Amino acid sequence: MVKGGNKSDRLISFVNYLAEKVGKIYPDKIFVTLAYQKTILPPVKVKVAPNVRVLLCLYPPLTKCN
Repeated sequence: MVKGGNKSDRLISFVNYLAEKVGKIYPDKIFVTLAYQKTILPPVKVKVAPNVRVLLCLYPPLTKCN
């Protein structure tokens, strides 16, 4: 796991870890995580693994859906 960085770094570090371990058994699978609220900013220290996708979820305060 990564030390420092922002909340997105910690999330992506964890998801990358899972994707690495489970990806050994299921190499053709893609792992998806959600980025919203406190993880909406991109990570600054960690790169997203090739088998991980991040789905950006905007909350109404950040959109014109009020």
